Formats: sequence, structure tokens, C-alpha cells
Amino acid sequence: MWIRLKPLFYISVSMFAAGLIVGIAYGWNSPVQGLSPSKADSLDIIFNNLAVGGILIVSGWITAGVISSLFLAFNGFTVGVVVGHVAVGYGLTPIYRGLLPHFFVELLALLLCAVLGLFSAQILWRLAKRQSFAVSEYIRDGLLLAASALLLFTFAGLIEGHISEVVLNQ
Repeated sequence: MWIRLKPLFYISVSMFAAGLIVGIAYGWNSPVQGLSPSKADSLDIIFNNLAVGGILIVSGWITAGVISSLFLAFNGFTVGVVVGHVAVGYGLTPIYRGLLPHFFVELLALLLCAVLGLFSAQILWRLAKRQSFAVSEYIRDGLLLAASALLLFTFAGLIEGHISEVVLNQ
């Protein structure tokens, strides 16, 4: 499975990383305004993350990965802007306490959803190159990715709701 999906994973990581880097630069160089974090319930966070994952999957299937890749880059940009703003205005401690405890778990779940969304692009690519593929492999891989993402989103939501807590005061 990893051999087949590795290029899709690299595309997804690259899109998020590009958005994150641009977002950090933008957030770092723009004035800090309107940061007002609020406490969210773990269940709300989990459902929000599942909705984002669903958007990545469905929009990817419909557009051969174009919209899901752009959405992932925008998500990275948004995280980057917040990181840049917080780092300039409050230092790195809120990032360590508020973002990092759940960031990598949630990011991995988002990347798995983005890879799942890129399945249609890979299938179209294989059809264009007249390469054979087994639909059953995509079904099995898709179910494994979806189940893994669901588990990771749940875990990330529990961490974010109970551990990642930061209050920014000016």
C-alpha cells in the first residue's frame, strides 16, 4: 500500500507545508489583531475535524485532488498565520502548550484524508497511461485510511479538548 500511496502522501505534505510556510511569514509580518481563542468541547472538535476530513475526501474525488490540495494548503496557511501571530505577540510557549500536543496527530489524519481524496487523480493517471490496477486495492486502502483518520481525529480532538489549552492575554 505504501508504495502506491507514497506519491499522494508527498503531494499532500508539500501542499500543507507550502501553505504553512507562507502563513507563518504572513503572520510574522502582519500586526497581531483579533486573536481570541475559545475553549471548545472535545466532541465539537472531533466533529469539526471529521467535517474537514470529509471535505478533503469528497472534494478530492470530484476534482481529481485539485480542490482538496488547495484546501489543505489553505489549512496550512491558516495554521501558519496563527503560529506567526502568536510567536510575535506572545512567544513560543502558547504554541508549545496549545498547538503541539495535538498538531501532529491531527495533521496526520488530515493528510490521510487528503491522500484518500487524491485516489481519483491516481486512477485517472493510471487510466491515461493504460496501467492496470485493482479496484479492490483502492477499496481496501480507502477503508484503512478512513478508519485510521477517524481514530486519529478522535484522539486529536480529545487531546485538543483536554490538554491543549492556552489563554492569550495582552
